[in-house]
Amino acid sequence: MPIRIVTLIFWAFNFFHALGDNDIDSLLYQLENCPDSSRYSILTSLAGSYYYANQLEISAKYYKMAADLEEKRTEPNLRHISESYGNYGYCMNELGRSSEAIFWYNKALEAALLNYDSTEIAAQHSNKGISYFLMGNYEKSIENYQKALAIDKALDTKETIGIDYSVIGNVFATWNKHEKAKDFFRSALEIAQEVNNPNQISTRLNKLASSCISLQQYDSALIYLNKSLSIAEGLKNDSRLVVILTQIGYAYQKSEKYDLAQEFYTKALHETEQSKDIKSEVLLFTNIAENHLSLANYFLAEEYCMKSLKKALEIDLAETVLKNYELLKTIQYINGNYKKAFEYAQLHSELKDSLFNNESQKKLTEFQVIYETEKKDNEIKLLSAESLVRDIQIKKAKQRLYFFIVISLLFVLLFCLVYYQYSQRKKINTILAEKNEQLGLLNSTKDKFISIIAHDLKNPFSAFCNISSALYQKKSKLSEIEADQLTSSLYHSSLKLKDMLNSLLDWARLQKDKIEVTKESVLLHDVVASSIEFNMDLCKPKNITILNKVDPAIFITTNKNTLLSVINNVLTNAIKFSNDDQSVFISSISKNNHVDLIIEDHGIGLSKSEVDLLFRIDVDSRKIGHSKEKGTGMGLILCKELLEKVNGTIRAESELGFGSKFIIKLTST
Repeated sequence: MPIRIVTLIFWAFNFFHALGDNDIDSLLYQLENCPDSSRYSILTSLAGSYYYANQLEISAKYYKMAADLEEKRTEPNLRHISESYGNYGYCMNELGRSSEAIFWYNKALEAALLNYDSTEIAAQHSNKGISYFLMGNYEKSIENYQKALAIDKALDTKETIGIDYSVIGNVFATWNKHEKAKDFFRSALEIAQEVNNPNQISTRLNKLASSCISLQQYDSALIYLNKSLSIAEGLKNDSRLVVILTQIGYAYQKSEKYDLAQEFYTKALHETEQSKDIKSEVLLFTNIAENHLSLANYFLAEEYCMKSLKKALEIDLAETVLKNYELLKTIQYINGNYKKAFEYAQLHSELKDSLFNNESQKKLTEFQVIYETEKKDNEIKLLSAESLVRDIQIKKAKQRLYFFIVISLLFVLLFCLVYYQYSQRKKINTILAEKNEQLGLLNSTKDKFISIIAHDLKNPFSAFCNISSALYQKKSKLSEIEADQLTSSLYHSSLKLKDMLNSLLDWARLQKDKIEVTKESVLLHDVVASSIEFNMDLCKPKNITILNKVDPAIFITTNKNTLLSVINNVLTNAIKFSNDDQSVFISSISKNNHVDLIIEDHGIGLSKSEVDLLFRIDVDSRKIGHSKEKGTGMGLILCKELLEKVNGTIRAESELGFGSKFIIKLTST
C-alpha cells in the first residue's frame, strides 16, 4: 500500500510538472507567431512561468527582454518598464545576488519617477530595502523603507503602511536595536487593529514579544504572547500556534521557569504533528534540549538534541546544526564523555569556520558587484548627457507651443466673455419688459380690487348711517321691539364693517411684507379643535355640528396663529353657507412630506366656473354663489396669501347643490 501511494504522488508531481512545461511550450510558440502589440504580455507570462518553475535565470532573462521591448516603443509604457526591471531584480535577490538586484531596482525606480507613479516608486524603494537587508547594510535598508513608508502615508494605504512599519521593525530587530524595533512593531500593531485584521494582529504581537525577550522584558513578552495565542486559537492556524507556544516556552525558559517552559514546549510539540512544519519542529527540539539541560535532564537533553541535529542536517539548517553541536559538546562534557565532547567541539569549530568563510566570500563578491554597479551607473550618466540636452531642447519647443496655445485660448475666452455679456444684457432687457408688463397688469388688477372693496364698504356704511339716523330721529316714537331690531341691525352692520376693515388692513400689511411669521412644530388636531371651539356660537342658531376627524398624531411645521386664522376663515364660510341641521367635516390625509387638511360642508355648493373665481382679487365676490348670505371675498384671498408665508396652499372643490370642500396643503414635521 505505501508503495502505491508513493507511486501516485510521483505520478501527480510529473503530471503537474509536465503541465507547466506544456504551458511554457505554448507561450514560446505564441511568442514566435504573435503581433508586436502582444509580445510584452507573452514575455512577462513566460518570465512568470519560469519563475514558478524555479528557473530564475531564464525568468530574469525574459523580464529583461520585456523591459527592452517596451523601452524601444515610440510611446513606452513606463509602468511596464518599472515592473519588468523590478521583477528582474527580484529574481537576482532569489539567486542571492542582492547587489545586482539593487542595480535593476534603480532602473525600475528611474522609470517609476519619470511616470510619477507613487505606488511603483514606493514598491521599488521597498525592494531596495530587502536587498540592502540581505546584504547586511541595515542603515541603507532602513533609509529605503522609510522612503516607501513616507509615500504610502501620503497615499493613505493602511495595509501597506502597516507592512512598512512591520518590516522596518524587523530590520531594527536584526540590527539588535530592539527598542526602536518595538516602536515600529507597536505602530504596525495599531494599523492591524484599525483595519481589524486578526492574522496581522497576532503576528505583530509575536514580533513585539520577540523584542521584549531580547530586552529581557519577559513579563511583557508573555502578555503579548498570550493575547496572540488567544487570537491564533480562534483562527485555527496550526503553524502559528506552534510558533506562539514555542515563544511562550522560550520566554519562561529565559526567565528560569523551566517547568512552565516544558509545559508549553510539549503543547507546541503536539501542534507540530498537526502542522507538519519541519523547520519549526527542528527549532522546537533544540529549545526542548536546552531546557532539559537547564533542568539537568541530560539524557532527555541529548535525545532531543540528536532529533534536532538529524532533521537540521536533512533540511540544511546550518545555524541550528551549529547550535546542536554546541549543546552536545556541553552535555557530553557534563556526562564525562570527554572524547565525544571533543569531537562535537571539532565539528562545531569546523562548521563555524565554514560559515564564516562563506559569509566573507559572499561579502567580497557583493563589494565587487557594488563596484561594478557604480561603474555602470557612471557610464549610464555619461551616455544620458546628450539625451538630457535633447530633452531640454524638446522642452523649450513645447514651452513655445504651450505659450501659443495659451494666447489662443485667451482670445477665445475674451470673445466668449463679450458674447456672454451681450446675451445677458439682451436677456435682462427682455425680463425687464416682461416684468413691466406684469406690473402694469398687477396695478390694473389692484385698482379693480380697490374699486370692488370701496363698493362693498359703501353699503355697510350707508346701512350704518341710515339705522343710526332712524334711531336718533325717531327714538321717542319707536316701540321697544322696533328699537331692538334697529340696534341689532346696527350691531351686525358694525361687525361686518369691522371684519371688512380688518381684512383690508391685513391684506395691505401682507402686500408690504409687514406680517412676520415664525414656524414651529404644532399638533394639527389641537389647532383644529381650537378653531371649532371659537366658532361654536356661529353654529348654534343653525344647529350645525362640526366633526373633527383629524389624525391626533400628525405634527406640522407652520405658524400656529396664521394657521388658526386660515381655518377660522374657511370654517366660518362653511357654517355660513351650510343649511340648518347639517354637519361640517374636518379631516386629514398624510402624503409623503405634507398633509392635506380638508374642511367639507354640505351646503348649496358652487359651480366649477365659480370655483375658479374664488381666489381672484379682481372679481366681485358678491356675484359668486347662490346663497342669500354673501361675503366680501377678502377672507379667502387673505387665506391664500397667509398660507404662502408658511409654504402652504389652498384650493377648493365644489359641486352645485352638494356642498364645498376646501383643501389646505401643509408641510408635515
